[in-house]
Amino acid sequence: MKEEIKFVHKQIALPLFPVYYDIFLIDDLLLAPTIITSKYPGIDMITTPNGSSMTCVAMDGLGNKGILALFSLTRQKEDPTIEDSIAFESSNLAWHILDILEITVDLDNSKVHSYLVQEIHKQITKLYKQFEENLDSNDMEGDSSSDDLGDM
Repeated sequence: MKEEIKFVHKQIALPLFPVYYDIFLIDDLLLAPTIITSKYPGIDMITTPNGSSMTCVAMDGLGNKGILALFSLTRQKEDPTIEDSIAFESSNLAWHILDILEITVDLDNSKVHSYLVQEIHKQITKLYKQFEENLDSNDMEGDSSSDDLGDM
């Protein structure tokens, strides 16, 4: 009997900017390429065997760009906590979004980066807490998104 891969996927729309980003909570980050390519055919990605989280910009076969943040639910003793990973990847997501939108951040407009980090962190934390609360049920397993990367 084949063991089912446990994951949660949610595509989130960012307020104030025409951007969507995808969050994946996955049992094991090494399984991420299988899950992501089943959702978005044409994406080619590699994950590191010792990573506990990662953020990347992906492009599908049609040229649509998407920003993905991946979090491993299986943690090793030496891994950062999930809360630390969420904070770290929230900042990475914000920088990728600013880059794709071609917004240059400097001292005069640095609050835009702070806003993005705060909003992204809030949404990822909310998804993770919902997942934790529903761990014993099947309410959060699977996919809650559209079928495309939400081109920016």
